[in-house]
Amino acid sequence: LGTGGGSSPFPVAVVGVSNAVNLDSGDSHSCVSLADKSVMCWGANGSFQTGQPSGAVVTVPALVPGLTGVVQVKTGSRHSCALLESGEIDCWGDNFSGRLGDGTTTSRPEPQPVVGINDATEISLGSDHSCAKLAGVRIACWGANDFFQVGDGSQIDRYTPTVVQGFNAGAGGFTGVTPYRGSALRRLGAKCVTTTVVPLNNVPFSNVGPMLSLAFPSAE
Repeated sequence: LGTGGGSSPFPVAVVGVSNAVNLDSGDSHSCVSLADKSVMCWGANGSFQTGQPSGAVVTVPALVPGLTGVVQVKTGSRHSCALLESGEIDCWGDNFSGRLGDGTTTSRPEPQPVVGINDATEISLGSDHSCAKLAGVRIACWGANDFFQVGDGSQIDRYTPTVVQGFNAGAGGFTGVTPYRGSALRRLGAKCVTTTVVPLNNVPFSNVGPMLSLAFPSAE
């Protein structure tokens, strides 16, 4: 909870945060981007997902060292990523299946650049994989791919970003990318990038289950 310890049945204020811009929570940690474009994280840290090298639980928000110019922060189950003003992405924490996108499977206590991305406009993380919306109406994903969630037609884990194949959001672009453990659907025609057709019937975004990588195009 970021209060120094202990559970609470009621909402409680996170210690030391008053200028939050963007908040996200993983399985058992949370991160927030601040008005000064830095990032603070707290919670479980066994995989360095809070950006602290000790590996110990972080009970109150702590600055992630070395991060500046952050415009968005997202958390996975045990990893975290920050989108920078430059369009680059830095990730840290558990690197199982290459979910940090740095070309390795080595977990990192400090932010590492995602290989080959300098034009990202939005990021989102699943439990074991990550995705980014790129300039030119493209999506790139990386990490675990056992359920085709990277969208390249294979089930091979990808340690660096791979552009999702067969995805064209059209002139309207799209409103967001939210990856989960699974394949990627697009709302226009409800086409799955693994070629399976799944009618969404305008199901609310929050009701789509936890086995998908979703890209919702905006209306043209």
